[in-house]
Amino acid sequence: MESLINFRDMGNIPTLDGKKVVEGKLFRSGEICGLTEKDQSLFTGKYGIKKIFDFRGDSEVVLKPDDSFSDVVYYQIDIMRDSLGKTAGFDSMMSEAEAADQHMLQIYRDLVLTSSSQEGYQLFLEEIAKDNCPFIFHCFAGKDRTGFGAALLLSLLGVSEELIYEDYLETNRARKTANDQILEELRVKGLSESQLASISVMMYVKKDYLDESFQLITERYGNVINYIQNGLGISLETIEKIRALYLV
Repeated sequence: MESLINFRDMGNIPTLDGKKVVEGKLFRSGEICGLTEKDQSLFTGKYGIKKIFDFRGDSEVVLKPDDSFSDVVYYQIDIMRDSLGKTAGFDSMMSEAEAADQHMLQIYRDLVLTSSSQEGYQLFLEEIAKDNCPFIFHCFAGKDRTGFGAALLLSLLGVSEELIYEDYLETNRARKTANDQILEELRVKGLSESQLASISVMMYVKKDYLDESFQLITERYGNVINYIQNGLGISLETIEKIRALYLV
């Protein structure tokens, strides 16, 4: 979809035990705001999406609410509510520009450990375990809150770390045109090249960022499945339901 940035179907990714993630059920993207009429038709028609999980905070949602669709259930889950490195909106990115990398690493620690993150991803996983209707999850850019959520979900489904990182880093290609446009607009507004360089860091994902989350999970919980069970409070029964619904 041309007007939905960083949109993709997570289907057809193979798992370590020879299965595949089911096609046409799990979608991820950036904010679902201002879709063209054609893309709105694709959203509910071709893709048949029935649930939207919006990981943004209240201020982001007020500023740019998701487009509404008939017969589509909407969930707002503020993943970063308790974050020390709160970065959801673009204004926050600019205010933290001088410490871009450290700022992002803090976010990825918060995605593992904060109550809002753990409760939010718990709700997300419990909801998608209820049925296998097509759903989409997103945040502002579809890269950090969404990227970590995708990594958790793919880990739960048994996808290799290599392919989890491949999906995660795909965001850099998918967002390049939009990011270039944002940086040019900021340049016109008078931001310095050093500010633009720092902001650019926060507009892309790095392997180091997801590494930070996974290393913290390993230190505290041993592995991702233990984290999902003991950190997020997801039962083994729910994990098995998700695997039954979304693997073929």
